[in-house]
Amino acid sequence: MTDPAEPFPAGSTWRERRAARKASRQRERESARLEQQRRQTQALAAQQYADQFARWQFEHDELSSLLLAAESAIRHTGGAEYGVLLKKGESALWAAEAVALIEPRRHPGTYSRGYSGVSVRIARGVRYHVGGSRGRYLPGPELQTPIDSGQAVLTTSRVVFKGFKMTREWRFDKLLGIDTSPDGDAVLLHVSNRQKVSGLILGSLVPAFESFLGTAIAISQNGAETVARELESSLSEHLRHRPSLPPGSNLTQEIRPW
Repeated sequence: MTDPAEPFPAGSTWRERRAARKASRQRERESARLEQQRRQTQALAAQQYADQFARWQFEHDELSSLLLAAESAIRHTGGAEYGVLLKKGESALWAAEAVALIEPRRHPGTYSRGYSGVSVRIARGVRYHVGGSRGRYLPGPELQTPIDSGQAVLTTSRVVFKGFKMTREWRFDKLLGIDTSPDGDAVLLHVSNRQKVSGLILGSLVPAFESFLGTAIAISQNGAETVARELESSLSEHLRHRPSLPPGSNLTQEIRPW
């Protein structure tokens, strides 16, 4: 008798019915495998798109914030911003709290032990002391050391640190170079009017500081209007290269507004 759920031709043998059921199960497994493969491919494409869009969005936000700062520098100069008295024609672009000032400081040294030498018997009751050396002091290394904490302000002509105990200024017209610490959490600012190099511990804000510093130096050399036009052009070009949604995706493209 034929199973109503699995219709077979009349007169088919049990071997034929078993073969048909086996073929049906194989087709179902193949269909399930292809569906799983399709979903995995879609998931991979969605993840790749999400990663690309996140990077694109980060660059979009960075360009937008730099453009906003440059446009602000056109309108607002002088006065006081972030608690810093600005000079004529100077604008404040960026500020950060809880920043540490670092400068070279000599760390504690160590003493090396001396050598007492040997005592040699020359005659009865007579001994001669040979060799020996006194201990000596070895100075400690000079290392970049946090010496104060406070606020860092970046303007169109200088970097200013306002701490609880100290104040420092790095002027762009004296700036010779910028280095990032090996661990990436601090910047060292080389200036011609200071023999020893000093800098700031900024932690995760180092990339933002470097971006705004580059913009500030460009403004000091070329003017805020020129830099704003260049940033606006860069932002327009960036918008044209927005990642495309993967085919068949139900994801949405939403750019965070500025």
